[in-house]
Amino acid sequence: MVQHSNPANKGTALSVLSAAGDIGVAVGSSVLGMVAEWFGYKVLFAAATMVVLVCTYYFYIALKGRRQATLHPSRAKDCHNA
Repeated sequence: MVQHSNPANKGTALSVLSAAGDIGVAVGSSVLGMVAEWFGYKVLFAAATMVVLVCTYYFYIALKGRRQATLHPSRAKDCHNA
């Protein structure tokens, strides 16, 4: 994420990435702890797997769009003006 950000915003991108990791650990352990207590470990691991898959898909689509915009700036410009 940081390597794909604007050089002027690298500090901000690193801060957001760091904060998101800390928040993810805090919220994830709390929420998934409750899921494990209420539904069991099988559901806990299924939920964790789904979160990872959804986030992976999201970042794949986001980076793919950014890469296409970099490779074909005229197409990206046309798409944003439509």
